[in-house]
Amino acid sequence: MVRDDFILRTERDDLCPLIDEIVALANAERNALGFLPVGAYQAAIDRKRLLALVRNENGRDHLVGFALYSGVKTAAKVQQIATSPEYRRQGIARALMRALIDALEKNHFLSVQADVASDLDHAKAFYQANEFKVVSQRTGGASKGRTILVHARFLETPSLFDFTSGIKPEADWSLPKEFDVAARTFALDVMVYIDLVRDRGFREHAEKLFRSALSHEIRIAVADEFCAELKNAGRKLRADPLYSFALQLPNLAPVNEERRESLANNIYDAVFVDSRVRGYGKPSSRRDSRHLAHAVLAGADAFVTRENSFLNASGVLLSKFDLDVMSPEELVAYLPRDLSSTNDQIQGDGFTVDPATIDEAKLYLKAERLSAAQFPELENFDPKAASAAFRIIKVDKVPKACSVLITTRHTSPITRALIHVKPEAMDGALYSEVLLNESLRTCSERAVSAIQFVDLPGQTIVRAGLRNSGFVWNRDSNCYEKVVVGRPVLPEEWSAVVVETRRRAGIVLPKSFPSFASSWRAQLAGPNGHAASVNFKQLEALIGPVIIAAEDRPAVIVPIQKAYSEMLLGEGAQMLLGLTENKDAQFQGQRAYVGSAKRPKLFEKGGLLFFYESSGGAGAGAIVAVSRIVDSLITTDISEEDRKKIVVDDLSQISVSDRVLLTRFDNIFRLDVPVTFSELKKMGVPDGTNFVTATGVSPDRAIGILRKGKNWT
Repeated sequence: MVRDDFILRTERDDLCPLIDEIVALANAERNALGFLPVGAYQAAIDRKRLLALVRNENGRDHLVGFALYSGVKTAAKVQQIATSPEYRRQGIARALMRALIDALEKNHFLSVQADVASDLDHAKAFYQANEFKVVSQRTGGASKGRTILVHARFLETPSLFDFTSGIKPEADWSLPKEFDVAARTFALDVMVYIDLVRDRGFREHAEKLFRSALSHEIRIAVADEFCAELKNAGRKLRADPLYSFALQLPNLAPVNEERRESLANNIYDAVFVDSRVRGYGKPSSRRDSRHLAHAVLAGADAFVTRENSFLNASGVLLSKFDLDVMSPEELVAYLPRDLSSTNDQIQGDGFTVDPATIDEAKLYLKAERLSAAQFPELENFDPKAASAAFRIIKVDKVPKACSVLITTRHTSPITRALIHVKPEAMDGALYSEVLLNESLRTCSERAVSAIQFVDLPGQTIVRAGLRNSGFVWNRDSNCYEKVVVGRPVLPEEWSAVVVETRRRAGIVLPKSFPSFASSWRAQLAGPNGHAASVNFKQLEALIGPVIIAAEDRPAVIVPIQKAYSEMLLGEGAQMLLGLTENKDAQFQGQRAYVGSAKRPKLFEKGGLLFFYESSGGAGAGAIVAVSRIVDSLITTDISEEDRKKIVVDDLSQISVSDRVLLTRFDNIFRLDVPVTFSELKKMGVPDGTNFVTATGVSPDRAIGILRKGKNWT
């Protein structure tokens, strides 16, 4: 595919040589555009209110299209927008409108209007497709007797009203505006220390733990009871150099002993509720309770122990005493990690997604006139304190879009991010979606992640993509934000996800495993204490991409050939091109599957969609992926927009009927381990047709498939 190679011109020196072509095009379309004298175009160029798309050949610009606007204070008006005849029906006018909106938002306009004659059906459809609405009408000039429809669009430019209206931000559980850079304090149990430094099986854990502490990424400290227990240890331990080292560890701040004893008794009663709890009545359990009490009163963020009684009561201890209790393994998994970036180039059809350096990202953003104040984390980036990932999409080696991810090396970081797409990019929506999907994968590959995307003026395509992906606008931070789980979640994993989400983002998810039932609702609570009631769909959107394997969630298995499977998932770690003509589909966050219209009830909205790769053509003969059904409909006419999302486009192989079932789906995850036909048979999954057609699956068997497909190692 040949991608766009158009260039946006906005500077006087570039536009003046084009003025004859611009006037000629405007005069040729006078019936639709109206008449303006030549001087009006020159004045618009001088005031930077005319922009043009050009194609440069042999060092000379050729006009592709132009847009001219006027404005008073905060209200702008589209005077003319036109495309050269040879470039029509290629989305040029749409790209010009994006560039125009970008310029208006950057220049603090709050609205834009356009006057359109009522008999110009094509122009009316164009403005409506670009989010303009008819707000009034008036009589046109006497010579033509037309009715003029006044179209208007309100821009998303921050205004004084935004900050004084008293309207609450949409995100009542808003993430912090800035990085939380304070290192968290972890209090260590004495046996944890001994295990870490003496047991060779924990050597790697010990190295990571103490390396993070020495790098000031975390703080480790010990309670008074820790030192007392060491001093009472045997002579052999006291002679060990590690004993002396332990005594040098920072102590938790001194606390009132009477308060500590009282709190220790309360902690003991909360954990050892009856004699069946292991450790009930033992002096060591009382000592451990004093450890925890000291940690609570000294303001520690967490207490690290191997005592199962305390670990099993971690939920109670967190809710009653605001102390996170974790195992050494959980602590090591919680330590700061760099972003999972790759140096591999992703090869698209007519474009590439290239890893970039910080200097390349800065150069791109500078060329697009983005100030350092809009994303200070990039200007102040310190590789010792933060990690980053940069990507640039190029067409014929010319940059068209850029993404930036920066996260501090901290136990609860918020990844700050931006995506910028050049407004003149004809495939801007695709580029935005590619970079967004890659950003979400990068952030959530190793752990639950909190992410904030800075809202840039004029980036309407990016803004729409963020909203469609469940991001919520936070006016205070001028960001779109969310928590990303980034993996399927089984019932037995939910409690761990709840804990991890609270630790990393401060957001409290419902304790009970969600239900797919339409009546199910639950409360979310954020770092600021605000709560929100959500249903299943909203919850999955707020923490997605994710698949919540609810115990009442319907599911269906559909066949897919290996060639299409490769395009659905990519081959290996990279997204490589499949064998169908529709190669852009693999980059879409929402895609479509075309199948027989005979059993539409199997494809329930919100249900799970499993993909069974048939064994023909060296296929796996196994379920290889799972996704979420957005919707499905029986149709004989597939829209151009949906055709771009289809991963199976040889309809003759799927259905001999003129009527097909178009199923749109998102949240696509490759299974760690393909679930083979023989394994499905053992699980009792219906196989009367060997999965050559759609097969319904009960919720319990769907959970079994996901469980079998997880790599538990």
